Formats: sequence, C-alpha cells, structure tokens
Amino acid sequence: MKKVIISILSGIILSLIMLISAPTHISADTLKVGILADNKPYSYLTNKKVTGFEVELSKKIAQEMDTNIKFVKVSDRKKLQKLVSDHKIDLALGQFDKTTLSSKLITTNTYLYPQNVLFTGTHRHISSIEDLQNKKVGILANGNQHQLLTSLQMKPKVYNSISSLMKALENKKIKAGILTDYEYTAYLNKHPELTSAYLQALNSTKKSDLPKLTLTRIKDPQITSQQLVGITDKRNTKLNQALDKLKDGNDIIDLSQKYFSQDLTKP
Repeated sequence: MKKVIISILSGIILSLIMLISAPTHISADTLKVGILADNKPYSYLTNKKVTGFEVELSKKIAQEMDTNIKFVKVSDRKKLQKLVSDHKIDLALGQFDKTTLSSKLITTNTYLYPQNVLFTGTHRHISSIEDLQNKKVGILANGNQHQLLTSLQMKPKVYNSISSLMKALENKKIKAGILTDYEYTAYLNKHPELTSAYLQALNSTKKSDLPKLTLTRIKDPQITSQQLVGITDKRNTKLNQALDKLKDGNDIIDLSQKYFSQDLTKP
C-alpha cells in the first residue's frame, strides 16, 4: 500500500513539473488583446464600447481560434509591448517597429500596409527627399516611421499630436512631416485651408490674405508603406493561421474597405 501511495505521489509531482516547464500557449478559453483607447480608426470608444478595425479583426481572429476574447485598453504602444512581455496580454495589433521590439516578442505575418505620406509646407524650397537629408521631419509618438526616416538620412522629431506637428511645421521648427495616408487625408478634410486647392480658390496675391501654411506632398518610391503586425510572447502558429485564413477569405479586405475605403492588404 505504501509503495502504491508513493507511486501515485511521484506521478502527481512529475505531472506538475511537466506542466510548469511546458511552453506557454495562448489560453484555450480567452484571447487577451491589448488596444489603444484613442487610435481611430483602428481602436476607439463609441458609447463606452471599443470599436474599430483592430477590434473587429481581433474578434475574427478569436472566432477562427475558437476562443473568447477580452480587450485591455492602454494609452500608448510602449505599454502594449510591456503587457505582452509581462504575459498580461496575449496579443497586440498595429504599428510596431520590428527593429525595436524586445527579443522576448515575436511578430505575426503582416496583415495591413497603410501608405505613408511625406509632406512639407509651401515656400520651404523642398521638392524631393534629397532636400530633407539631415533635416528634422515630424513624426507622431504612436507612429512607426522612425526607421524609414533614418534610412533616408532624415532626423525624426516626435510630436504627441498632428496639430502640434503642424504648428512646428508652420513655425519652421521642422522641414517636413510624415503621417499615414488616413491621418493626412482626415486632417486635411478638417482643415481644407491647408490645401493648395484652397490657395488657388482664394485668388489673392495679398500676403495678409494668404494662409500661414499650405501643405505639399512629396512623392517618392522610397516612401514605403507601413507593415502592421501582431506581437505576442507565445507561439504564434495559430495566430498566423487565423490571419492567413482571414486574408484568403477576404475578411481583412472587407474590413479595410469599411474603415479606409480601399484595400490595404497588399504592399
């Protein structure tokens, strides 16, 4: 009898050791996804409920993985990365610079390629990316174009909002700025006085009548699109399989059309 009890206890202890030492996997019950609370159109609050492209995509991923989902709202991407590293969440989606990620983290396949827009103000005597070498270019704190700008020999200058970036451009503290196409277009829709069309419609040569700032886009094939990915600290085989299946089934294309009015699933 004593030998039987010892044998049972040994089996239990061995099972516990194997459980503790086994690789961590995403919970079979709940997929915890970190999102930014104010990051329209990717994730934002409407009537106290989270919505947006990444919210809907996360729900579809959870559905493909046959698991429940829980959203954890944070204020910035650094906190998202920390939560993943600390095993507080399973997944975070969005604009992450792969070169700055912790070695603990791994990325999913790219699911979206939002276009970048490099722009300057009129009368800045800048017409090409070569004119911006060794010059300061404004970038948002939540943007991930830092590596792109440095590779083009530009000096990124971080701002917390588009309005503060525009103010710096107006005051000639920076030579240019970079935003996603969605951010740039949405801001111009709210501020049509910054467009060249407004300047032409004004039809005035008086300096006092002219707007303080008119934006001009700098186009160049080297201004590549962003690559949106998911980050996780666990084996992401199932996540990639879910993302690939959603892309093959046009689910992500449909979400892209819904939130961006275009297909951004290809570079």
